[in-house]
Parts: sequence; structure tokens; C-alpha cells
Amino acid sequence: MKGNLRTVEASELRSTIESSDTVIRLVDEFLRAEHRSLHIISKPFIAFLLAKLIPSLNRSILFVGQDTDWLDQLESDFILIADKKPINLLDENQLNIAGTYHFLSGDINFYTADYTIFFTNFPTVQSLRSSILSITTGETMDYQGLISSLKKYNFQRKDYVEEVGDFALRGSIIDVFPESTEYPVRIDFFGDTVESIRIFNPITQRSIKPVKSVMILPFRKTDSRSSSLLDAIPPGTLIILQEPGLFKDIYKDEGDKILHTLSENINSFFINLIRRTPADLTINATPQPGFNGRIEPVAKKIHELCTSGYRVFITSSTHHLQQNLANIISEYDDMYSTSVLTEIYFVHLPLSAGLVLPDDRIAILSEHEIFGRRSVSLSRREKAKKFVGLLRRDLHTLRKGDYLVHEDYGIGKFIGLEKIKIVNSIQECAKVEYADGDVLYVNINYLAKLQKYSSEDGFQPKLNKLGGGDWEALKRKAKGKLKDIAKDLIRLYAQRKKTKGIKFAGDTIWQHELELSFTYEDTPDQIRSTLEIKNDMESETPMNRLLCGDVGFGKTEIAIRAAFKATMSGKQVVVLVPTTILAEQHYNTFKDRLSQYAVAVDVISRFRKKTEQNRILKALEAGTIDIIIGTHRLLSNDVKFHDLGLLIVDEEHRFGVQAKEKIRQLCANVDTLYMTATPIPRTLYMSLSSAMDISILQTPPANRLPIETYVINFDPKTIQSAIEKELDRGGQVFVVSDSIRDLSRLADLIRRRVPTARIGILHAKMPSVDIEKTMIAFLKNHLNVLVATKIIEAGIDIPSVNTLIINNADHFGLAELYQLRGRIGRSNIQAYAYLIAKPFSNLSRDAARRLMAIEEFSQLGSGFNLAMRDLEIRGAGNLLGREQSGFINNMGFEMYNKILEEAVEEARFEEHITDQLNTITRRKIEPQLIVDVDAFIPDDYVSSDTERFDIYKRLSRATSLVEIDELSDEIADRFGKLPPPTANLLTIIKIKINLEALRIPRLEMKGSKISLSLPSNDENFYRSNFPHLMNSLDKMNDLTYRIVQERSEARIEIDFHTSTKYDSAVKLERITRLVEELKNNT
Repeated sequence: MKGNLRTVEASELRSTIESSDTVIRLVDEFLRAEHRSLHIISKPFIAFLLAKLIPSLNRSILFVGQDTDWLDQLESDFILIADKKPINLLDENQLNIAGTYHFLSGDINFYTADYTIFFTNFPTVQSLRSSILSITTGETMDYQGLISSLKKYNFQRKDYVEEVGDFALRGSIIDVFPESTEYPVRIDFFGDTVESIRIFNPITQRSIKPVKSVMILPFRKTDSRSSSLLDAIPPGTLIILQEPGLFKDIYKDEGDKILHTLSENINSFFINLIRRTPADLTINATPQPGFNGRIEPVAKKIHELCTSGYRVFITSSTHHLQQNLANIISEYDDMYSTSVLTEIYFVHLPLSAGLVLPDDRIAILSEHEIFGRRSVSLSRREKAKKFVGLLRRDLHTLRKGDYLVHEDYGIGKFIGLEKIKIVNSIQECAKVEYADGDVLYVNINYLAKLQKYSSEDGFQPKLNKLGGGDWEALKRKAKGKLKDIAKDLIRLYAQRKKTKGIKFAGDTIWQHELELSFTYEDTPDQIRSTLEIKNDMESETPMNRLLCGDVGFGKTEIAIRAAFKATMSGKQVVVLVPTTILAEQHYNTFKDRLSQYAVAVDVISRFRKKTEQNRILKALEAGTIDIIIGTHRLLSNDVKFHDLGLLIVDEEHRFGVQAKEKIRQLCANVDTLYMTATPIPRTLYMSLSSAMDISILQTPPANRLPIETYVINFDPKTIQSAIEKELDRGGQVFVVSDSIRDLSRLADLIRRRVPTARIGILHAKMPSVDIEKTMIAFLKNHLNVLVATKIIEAGIDIPSVNTLIINNADHFGLAELYQLRGRIGRSNIQAYAYLIAKPFSNLSRDAARRLMAIEEFSQLGSGFNLAMRDLEIRGAGNLLGREQSGFINNMGFEMYNKILEEAVEEARFEEHITDQLNTITRRKIEPQLIVDVDAFIPDDYVSSDTERFDIYKRLSRATSLVEIDELSDEIADRFGKLPPPTANLLTIIKIKINLEALRIPRLEMKGSKISLSLPSNDENFYRSNFPHLMNSLDKMNDLTYRIVQERSEARIEIDFHTSTKYDSAVKLERITRLVEELKNNT
């Protein structure tokens, strides 16, 4: 039965809370200031209170909290409730100058800061006012003077404006990101006149909308005249200090003095959440009860509250969760003949926690606390998204000296862009160096044939030789191998679809409850993949599906759901893993998730005694074990099942040939789910989707905390502090080095400095038994610090490990750093990664860029785009065989994907899956256009070779006139009005697109004459296009034409009846009009 929702808007919930007697009484207390110390234990209630206080008092409020984590949650709740963003006076421990200006000027708002604000020097409002750069559209301003001011104000010049404090120059345009604006601004000059000001998106670099003016203040830089917060605070500002007792404990005498000053200020208030003092006025607002993810006690509690006269609201982050929760409560209503669902109001509002107001009979139950989840604040999510677009662009950016791949000539080295004269016109070409110093000039119209070379991290390719046959031979060999693999997959897929297997029952109420109780909010990928797997299980055809996703993206959770579904139909489940360590990990995870249900889970491995193994085997045959987890031991002949229904294989590529064959025998008629942590390329996924069932997880859990990442120099004190901090909270630590000989030295350092550390050492050259014993000891928390090589990169998933220290991090590839960091932050606890490297000035450019990227991308999955290439190459090798990695390295990842796509398409055609070949395998017309006009991007318009190459590449890949118009708008938006040679270039590419549609291979113009070459051996052209083409020419009165045949080549020669002198613009306009008329009439 589907549950019918009763929903209310967030504004209605806010109104309900703000009109409650509790809130009204509190606002009055603030107005009278009789009780200035309050005891409130509900954080969301504080946010509701602040949202009401600011307009009621018509005064600014500065809330000083204990730390940024606590403030992040408060600010997040406040944004959701008040629909207004607070101004944080501190950003990364430095004064936010723009926010400070508003604060000191007395602008009414909600301001926040942590305790350190009391020890921060404040500039005077007069000095800030005098340093404001106010820029208005239409005014006269010195262009060079503005650049000098930005440098003086501590703004950093970059190629692109990415974050606050950056500025960039492009011709007449200055891009700048001041603290005073939510988005960066683009200031376009005409001489020394400000022609326009536009805000733009830093990810797409495109303008959003024009604005009349912008205010720019110094970036994190103040004058020498300064004062403390208590001296600088504007009159009438309300200060609220959280936990004054804690503040005093931390800052001792200094804290005591500040508290004394605050207590004498009638505008100062104190809020205690933890420590209640005798002076406190206690506010009856309590947290919601916890339910450990069980819906039955939730339904009973709601029924109890409603019976007691409460209005009950359930807040959630998505409508999908609301509906799922409503459905399961509706099922409990059916079971117990109650009507709980009709008594609830659902609100789309992801509050950090719930609260209960007993005096007002109001209860808010938060999805996060119902399911034991921790929410991630909105501010953290914004920080995580900040760099994503730029990383994607950086992935394809080509710089001088980079390797590239030409579709027809193979691997070369990019030397740069070079302008050359062709007949009477200037054009720009990409200069590519090949073996023996040979050089190829690639016209900008054919840059689509070039891709940046990418392969496994650290692989150095060999340059191909121009004119040699090796490149074509390599492409033929790769395509042949890929076609064979594709045919095998297609045949196996078709054969399995004809087999009859187990049809599992539909979902039970406990299935719904289990899925809703997951610690993290399901991503769209998890929702889709779970449904795909359950649909497979409910069909008669045996499931044979690959579940693919990066570390921490939720594969194990989906496997648990599938296993639970199988047990609900009375079937047994085998979870097969390649190592004993993984078996123990999966056992702990499965057992923990299914502990509240009557499901028997066990594990078998060589760490179990012989008697215990015999007991497990008997129980397995008798059917008293529902889910068995183990290594290849489960493939032995003495293992018998009572009623096997589902086989889950984790990382099948890590099993040997014999084990793989036994797996194939075992999964003949049972549903099989393969899992891999190595992503596969999207092209591979799309190409093989008709040959096998694949589910992809590409997005990380939404409410997982970002990993705080720091690049540091080697410092024993920092290492000691990081380890002590983790051990003090009961956690564990990974310490990783690139060299085995460094492990003992690092372990000795830690023993001396952290006596409480229980240290283990792990590396690949240890005997396998010792490796497993060490890992099991760490897994069971007998060891709390593991000093290891990158052996921990794959397959180690321990939620209690939340600090990672990597020594010589500059020696690791980006994919390796990304994978290693993915081993921490697997729970709701804040995780920290410390990357130890030499000073940036001593690092190579690539090493510095790797470390900067991994540091900036603290969000799980956000570094995906750069690290993804190496991971996807591994994934292709795992799925299609290690030989494929060799092909990828020898031809580059993009070229390999293109050949793969063609191979699969041809295999599908040859196996009669499709009736005709796709357009990818048809010969593509690439028209030549010869017109003696200048067509290029001038250096003084776009100064960066890299940027110009990127634009040329995008233009050469465009396939429609709409794309060209959009690119034209973008170029003009980012760099200013198009100069004539650039306008010519865009027009030429539009003509080429139309010629391609007409399937005309060449157009040449000399004076008033145009020559159109006709394609040879193209029956479709002469049957359809050619008659229309002739008919169109016959209707044009301002020209004459004739058809010329020379040997096997034919062309149409056109002569215009005009005496007009043909300059560049007229020539292109005439050709454009002719080709468009031909295309429209054809």
C-alpha cells in the first residue's frame, strides 16, 4: 500500500515554532535582558530562535561558538529556516574583510565566529571605508590603475578566477572574486570606460547577469591601526557566547577577563548546551529520541505523541525519502490497525536534528536522527563543489611538452601553436613533434583528430614515426582483440537470458526498513542500482550483473540489501572475496547491518580452527546459516549448500584461473552479483551495456563529511599531534610511506613520541600469513597505528581509521593518493589526511599540481576527474583483460575508447544484434574550405596558448550551428568583442558544418568564383542530395554554374554576376548565403 503524504511548507513549520509560547517568552527575555544566561540543549531550536530574534529586535546578532564544526551546523539550520545566509567574520582563521566592514558599519544581520574572534585584531571602519573600490557601469576608471589596486589589495593573479581573492586579465576584461559578492564579477572596459559589469559562474566561467556596480575591499589585509572585538563592536549589537564555562577552561585568565567584560555589557548573552549553571534560565526544548533506524518504534512514538496532543512534523532532505518513510509507516498502520500516517506532517527541510517543545505540544523528528545519520552542513557542501568544473577542464588541458595522439599519425609531442601563411591568408596550426624530430602541422580545422594522451600514471609513451605503418597496425590489432571480446560477451549474455533461474519474492516491510536505516542518504546511483538488482532477482532469468563504483560509494550496502532480499525468500547467500582480511571486514559489516533481524551470518577462512570450519560447513548444508562469507575456501569440494540462491563475488579479477572456473560452475543457475571498486570508463559502460548488465555508482554519499586534507613539510611535532588527536578519540591511524626501508624509522619515531601507540608494520614483501595476522590485529583494534606501504590502497575498509599520514606524498600518483585517502572517512566521524612533502618550490610542476588537487578536493569523489583516468584504465584491464592496459598505454585512453566503441558496434552488427552500422563506423566527411581570409584567434585577444588551443579544439569538435553560436557567445563573454579574424574563423566552421550536411568534401573560392567538389563513390549523395542541389542552383539568378569532370573527380564551378570587390567579409558572407540556401533546399 502506498502512503498518502500530508506535507507542509518549511515556512509553515517556521511560523508554528516562532508563534509558540516558548519562543515568544524567550524573545521577551532578550528584550528585558533580566536573564542573560540560558540553558538550551537543542541546536535547531537556537536556529529557530535566532531567525525570530533578528527581525524582532531589529539589531545585529554576533553568535560566538566553540568551533567551526558546531557553527557549520548552526549556520546550515539557520539558512534552511530563515532562507538567509549568516556572515562568518572568520574564514580559515583570517578576518573576512567584507563581512567585517558590514559588521562594523552596523548593517543588521546575523554574524558568526568561533572563540578566536576575541583575539583577532579588527581594522577601523574608517580605514575600511577609505579603501573601498567602488566600480559602476559607465564610469571612467583607469584600467591599469585597477590592476595595481587589486595587487595592492592582496588579490592573486590566476589564469582563471576560481575562488575568493583571485583575479584574471583577458584583453579588455578583468575578472575578480571579492569577498563582498557571492559570485565573481567580470568588468569589461572600453578604453578607460567601464562598459559593463557581470557576475559569472566560476565553474562554467559564463556570465549569469549584469549588475550596475560592485564594491571591492582588500582581501584578508588590514591597516596597522587595529583594535579588539570588544573595542570595535558597534553599539546595540547583541553578542551571544556559547558555553562560557568551556571558553574559560580553554583561555584561562584571558578568557576570564573577556567573560567579565561581557557580563557587564547588557547586550551580551550566554547559552549553555552542555554545562548548566545556577544562573541559567532553562528552556524546555529537548532533542528528539533516537530510534536506531527502526521504524516500528518511530511509528509507536508518533502514535504516543499524537495521543498526547502533539503536532508531529518529520523533516527530510528529499521527497524520495519522505515517500519511502510514508510507505513503511503505512505498512505498520496496516499491521497494527493504527492511523499514524494521517497524524504526521512531512516537511522538505533537512534540519541537522529534531526537537520537542513539551509546553507547546510540538515535535519535530529529523530524518538524520531517525536513521542515526549525521548531516553535512550546506557550507561544507558548497566548499566541496567549488573546484569541480576547473578540474574537468584541467583534465583535457594541453600544455607545451605534453604528449598527444593524432587519429591518423599516432603519439607525438605538442610544441605549441604557430601562425603560418597559407596562400594570402594567415591561419594558426598546432605544431606536433614525432620520432626523429619530424614535425606535423595540424590546421585548427582538424584539431578534432587530436586528443591529449593519457595512460596509467607515470607511463612514458614512445613517439610514433611519421609515415611508418606501426600506428595503423596497432589500431587494427586492438580493434580485432576488442571485437573478439565483445562477441564472447554478447553470446554469453544471450545464452544466459534464455536460462531459467530463481524468481525471488517482492520486498517485505523489513526490506524497506533495512534500506531506510542506512547510515547515509541514498545517492541517485544507489537508488537506481538497488532497483536494477532487485528487478533482476524478481525475474526468472538468472541475474548476472556487475556493480561498479569507487571506494566508499556504497557497493557493500547494496550487496547487503540483495543478500537480505534473498534470505527473505528462504535462500542462502555466498559472499566470495579474494582475501581473508576482506572476508573479516565484510563479515563485520554484514553482521552489524543485519543484527536486528533473524538472519544468521558467518565467515569461513583459514583463520578459523578446523573444528569451527567443520561446524560451519554442517550448518551451511543444514540451512541454519543464511549468509556465508569467505575466500576461495568456499569453492572447495567439501562445501555443500542447503538452498543457494545468490552468489556475490567481490573483485573477481583478483582470483586465479582455477577459482574463476569454479565460480562459473557455482553461478550456473543462481543469481550472481559481481562487485569491483575500480571504476570502468563511461565509454566502456555505454559500449558494453548491450552485452552485459552493469550498474554504476558515480556519486559519493551526500551526507558524508569531507576529509580535511593538509599538505605539510616533515615535522615530528605535527605527526605526533595528529596521531594523539586520533587516539584520544578512540580511533586508529594509517601511516603510509613509499619505501619499505622508511617504515621502521617512522615506527620508531612514533613510539618515542606517542607511547600509547600500539604499532604494526605492513608491506608486500612480508609472508602472506604475517600480512593477514597484522591486518586482523589492526582490524580488531589490538593495534591502533599501522605503518605501511601503499599495500593498504585496495580492500581495507575500517570505519574507526580516520587519520591518514602519507610520507613522501610527492612520490605518489594522483590516483594512488586518491585511493589511499579513500581508506579513511568511512563513517560519520571527521577524518584528516596529512600529506608530507618537500616545499612546493622544490617540487616538479606535476607533483605540485597533484598535491594541490588532492588538497583542494577534500570531498569524496570530487577529485574523481583527474584521478579517474588511471583508475578507469585499471578498470578496463580488470574487465577486459590486462592486455588491454598495454593497448591503452600505447595509443592513449581517448583513442582506445574510440576504437572500443567501433569494435563493439561492428561486433553487434556481425552478431545480428543490430541491422545496420551506427554513424560512428560510417566514413565521415571532413570538408576542406579554401578561402584566402585571415581566420585565427589573435594573441592579444587570448594570450594563453593553452586557452587558444582549448577554444580551437572545442570549435573543431562542434557539430551544429547552435554549438558555434553558443561558443561565440561564450568567447565574447569571457574575452570581449570578437576581432575580425576570430569572427571569420567562426563563420568558416559554420560553413564547414553545412558542407558536411550536404556531404560536399571541398569548397574553394578565388575572386568571384566558387568551386564545389563532389564526393566520389557515394550513391546516397547522387540519389538524394545531388538533384536538389542542381534544382537550387537553377533557381539562383545571380550566378551561372557548370559541372566539370576530370578523371574520377567531379566539381561544380560557380561564377557570381557582380563587380563587387571581394574583401574577406564579403567573400565569407557570399559563401555562407550560398551554402545555407543549398542546405535549406536540399
